[in-house]
Amino acid sequence: MPLTLNPLERFFIFTLNQGPAMMLDMYSGPATRTVLAGIRLNVFETLAGQPATAEELARRLKLDARGAGILLETLTALRYVQKQGAQFHVTAMTRKWLTDAGTTNFSPFYRFWGAVLENLFPRLEDAIRTGAPPLDLYEWLETQPEVSRDFQAGLMAGARLFKEGVANAIPVPPSARRVLDIGGGHALYSVALCQKYPQLSAVVLDSADALSVGRETIRAAQLDERIETRQGNFVSDELGTGFDIALLFNIMHGFRAEQNIALLKKVRTALNPGGRVVIMDQLVGASPMPILETFAQIFGMSFFLLVGGQAYTYDDMRGWLTEAGFGNIQLKRSLKAGGMLLFAENSS
Repeated sequence: MPLTLNPLERFFIFTLNQGPAMMLDMYSGPATRTVLAGIRLNVFETLAGQPATAEELARRLKLDARGAGILLETLTALRYVQKQGAQFHVTAMTRKWLTDAGTTNFSPFYRFWGAVLENLFPRLEDAIRTGAPPLDLYEWLETQPEVSRDFQAGLMAGARLFKEGVANAIPVPPSARRVLDIGGGHALYSVALCQKYPQLSAVVLDSADALSVGRETIRAAQLDERIETRQGNFVSDELGTGFDIALLFNIMHGFRAEQNIALLKKVRTALNPGGRVVIMDQLVGASPMPILETFAQIFGMSFFLLVGGQAYTYDDMRGWLTEAGFGNIQLKRSLKAGGMLLFAENSS
């Protein structure tokens, strides 16, 4: 995995400060780009199907033999492939997470972030100077159909990994009947809830591009009669009424505080008395694991650049929920559900 350190190296570099630790970040950039080349050139899928020497891989993929050899040796150093004699094989990690032979293929999401790093991150300094994104991610995606497809596929990969854990973590009272899945285009969470609770039906509200994926998901689950897709803009459009559960998954990091308060007020209006909103997002300052806290901070920086949002704290969200009229606010940690879920009740 990219640029990991053993305990002795960590002690030498971080504790004794005897090595330039920033070099790890400097070389993480080329490392990310090298892995992206492996994905874009179909190296991992090819080696997952059949191990090969550098020369054999170059012939199969029509690559320069020397370039293929350097790529494979670098991927070996990064532990994405391993070398046995002259042949290269994918590692267990790569097979599981970056190929179709594994459990969940995150290659589309890696390609999406690669495109974002190449096209949008060069403007990070401009965003910090002005306080606003130079180019909105979602507007840009409308002009980049391949990147947009990778984005949706990446979201689905994550949802497939956590959907059962999410469905198990959400307390659904026997009286609940209707779910509003806000911005839940791929519909996997609505499908998981409806499969677990036969009394539920759902409305998935999102853009046309996202819902094209969701309709396929719903059709494959044979839930067309219980899950409806509704094209719309959840910021400007009405949400409807009469819902018992509203899902706000990976939404709030895309907005400023005042926008989130306004959205939560709309959600409360859409819920029946006693109905619950369920929030999944990347909270900062809430994880006991330092690596997850680092991920949340990097994620927040990214969404400040991409859409003008950021990662927020639990106290931020609790304050917004209270201002919007919600009560009985609870935070639940669950690695099986992707980290943390926030629940609040429409107490009116």
